[in-house]
Amino acid sequence: MQIASAIICFVLLLGLYLLPFLGQDSSSAIVQVLRYACPPTHYFRFLKGIVDTRDLAYFAITTGTFLFLTVHALELRKWR
Repeated sequence: MQIASAIICFVLLLGLYLLPFLGQDSSSAIVQVLRYACPPTHYFRFLKGIVDTRDLAYFAITTGTFLFLTVHALELRKWR
């Protein structure tokens, strides 16, 4: 089970990393949303020294979401 989780996590992270390169010439709404959802886009701005509140909000919301999901999963496990 742990090996499968590691492989799935690796594939998902690799997919998120490669999303900015997806359809660079396309301006469709789906491609724009996927580009905004990928962490490297926001992280590269920090590397350039640009601190934008949209990037800070993205990381805060992402962190909060995963903390909420973790607490929820632990609560479900506790009641089983």
